[in-house]
Amino acid sequence: MSARPKRNRHKAKLGVGFPTLTAAGCNRRGHELVGRAVMPRFHFHQRDGRSYPDKEGVELPDIGGARRIALRSMTELLLAHEVEFWKTGEWEMTVTDERGLTVLSLILSATEGPVATGARPSRDEGGSGR
Repeated sequence: MSARPKRNRHKAKLGVGFPTLTAAGCNRRGHELVGRAVMPRFHFHQRDGRSYPDKEGVELPDIGGARRIALRSMTELLLAHEVEFWKTGEWEMTVTDERGLTVLSLILSATEGPVATGARPSRDEGGSGR
């Protein structure tokens, strides 16, 4: 008969930077811990002249994950709503943490030059004036 490996009955300690545990399997913020460390929650708020707050947020392992989601989301929005973007000329996505503190902001803006609007460029704008 082979010996069965001993099971580690001790819970893993949370890494540096994570909230500490309190009674009843919850951390200080009241999140339940279900066999894993609590990941930070990021909120992706959008603005295009109107504000669209992200009340739910997304749990991600780190700020790198938040950067990737922000870039992908902004790219998908731009591709899906190209006409609306040119009407407003500026979109912003602000990513906040659970406390509402800004982690990062993406600002996408566009300005059409005289050629795109049908106006004749002046010499100051790089045109020949002819």
